[in-house]
Amino acid sequence: MVNRLRIDWLKQLGKKQQWDLFDTEYPRVLNEDTELTCYLLQSKLRNHTDIALRDAHGLWFTGKGQPESCGIPFDAAIAAGVISERDIDERMHLALEAGNVSLAKQLAAKLTGKYAVSQLALDSAARDADRYLDKLELEIHKAPTTIPNAAMSEAANHAVADDAKKATTDCGNVLSNLTDCGLTKAPVTSDVAAAPIISKAHPALATQGQRVVALFALQRLSKQSSDLASYHWAKLAAYFPANEQQYFYSWLAFEAARKLDDRALQWYKLAEDAPLSELQSAWRVRMALRAQDWPDVLVSINQMSVQQQKEGAWRYWKARALQKLGSPIEARNLFAPLSTEYNFYGQLATDELGSTPVMSAATPSYKPSKEAVSEMMQLPGVQRTLALYRMSLGTDALEEWRWMLRNFNDRELLTAAEVARSNEMYDRAIGAAEKTVNVHDFSMRFLAPYRDALQGHIRDNGLDEAWVYGLMRQESRFVTHARSNVGAAGLMQIMPATARWVAKRLGLKSYRNELIHQLDTNLKLGTYYMKTVLAQFDDSPVLASAAYNAGPGRARQWRGSQPLEGAIYAESIPFDETRDYVKKVMSNTLYYAYQFGAAPRSLKQRMGVIAGKSLENQQPVPDEK
Repeated sequence: MVNRLRIDWLKQLGKKQQWDLFDTEYPRVLNEDTELTCYLLQSKLRNHTDIALRDAHGLWFTGKGQPESCGIPFDAAIAAGVISERDIDERMHLALEAGNVSLAKQLAAKLTGKYAVSQLALDSAARDADRYLDKLELEIHKAPTTIPNAAMSEAANHAVADDAKKATTDCGNVLSNLTDCGLTKAPVTSDVAAAPIISKAHPALATQGQRVVALFALQRLSKQSSDLASYHWAKLAAYFPANEQQYFYSWLAFEAARKLDDRALQWYKLAEDAPLSELQSAWRVRMALRAQDWPDVLVSINQMSVQQQKEGAWRYWKARALQKLGSPIEARNLFAPLSTEYNFYGQLATDELGSTPVMSAATPSYKPSKEAVSEMMQLPGVQRTLALYRMSLGTDALEEWRWMLRNFNDRELLTAAEVARSNEMYDRAIGAAEKTVNVHDFSMRFLAPYRDALQGHIRDNGLDEAWVYGLMRQESRFVTHARSNVGAAGLMQIMPATARWVAKRLGLKSYRNELIHQLDTNLKLGTYYMKTVLAQFDDSPVLASAAYNAGPGRARQWRGSQPLEGAIYAESIPFDETRDYVKKVMSNTLYYAYQFGAAPRSLKQRMGVIAGKSLENQQPVPDEK
């Protein structure tokens, strides 16, 4: 809290340009933000100009708008040539990719010569990308010019025949005449809209700036509809050089992949050598997994950056690909270290090795003494956290708690976890226990409070207790007053509309919205809804968890046309939050099953196989939890 107040004060000093006092106090700040960093650069411009300009260059490359305080150091770096016109152009591209049109226009105003981009054209493309591309195609169609260009791509496709066709009627400038001009808007019927055999040039797309705007419109449209984007691309692809064609294919593929469009893999292959972002690379692997294309899974992971390949997900799927492709020793060498990690992929790797899970939920490796707990209770940080917590200042309490834990060793962390648990701050207890590196207590990481209140509801609904706790831990971390930013409430994070639907099904005639926060009511409604979605999805906890978080309609939509391994279904969920949620719920479930002494079942068994879309049981259920 003191640190936050100091940061706010320093920002005021920066605004007032009181640099001497600012420089004196700044070293006492911890965890500064970008706004404050840019005030520091302003101060450095007085006496350490070279350092300030270099650091400003380091903050430049983002598609997001930076704080106002960054304007002065950025302008100084541009004036000094440290931020070049090419750097400005690169950031404009990042802004366009992020959909930040206002920032892109600001940057476009600084570009000249070959980098020049029309701000009016950017506005038009942003306002209605489809209409912008219609106009562009009409202009080209009225006066087509075909000029072979060896620099253009020679990747195969014959989907642009209409571009070479002369108009047989007076097209004019009226968009309603598209049909008469031979430009009827129908989806591309070939497998993919690939790059044209011949390449062309036209004054409407002659400059880099013109093509930047057209690519922005195409990219924007690809977010809405792969069909519409591929239709326009078939008309325009021949007017772009090879590197720009490949660039657009990388975006068309990425946006299609996030819609689980099977054409994405073919478009990724047409992107050839186009550099992919980490997100684009991840989605290429996910689509290869859904297609069971194990050679492409391996190739795609190997093309990731070294840093991205170190992530647990890609180590696991690379090992699976190697296993499928007949390299069991290489696969085992990847599975073995991964299996020692306490997470979703560590558990799956353990399954592949046929090993016994490394955790023992019932027996902690360290249990703090009463004296150690009592001593920690006296720490000022604990006292401040408890005081803030009792005043319902949860955000401030969490910040104070995290600050106190920052330098704790494993035993101190587990002692702090016991302090939090004994004060019913279950989320703080779990968070502290999760931070340990070598000494662990899985019963603290996977607390099971409210068990007496919950077991009757679990029994009544025929649910797996481990799954219920796995889901509830992920929903609320056992904070009874938890409320999400969309209105979900309580331990089970029930949406008000769903609560009313369930209450009606259960015949709770006296139910009122405020009862959603009452412990027993929340558990009753939540467990019944879990039973409902589980039944709808043929007792698949993977699908039911996805449905609980994102709605049954979406969980249904994300199924493949053919059966999918449960882990592949989870890996390819389009929503980041839901993808992470399902993995963690299922991982939590395994730990709780061990803790509760349930019959051993591997995570892979629990994930199961997800039936194809045509095989589902579709009962009506609210599309929100």
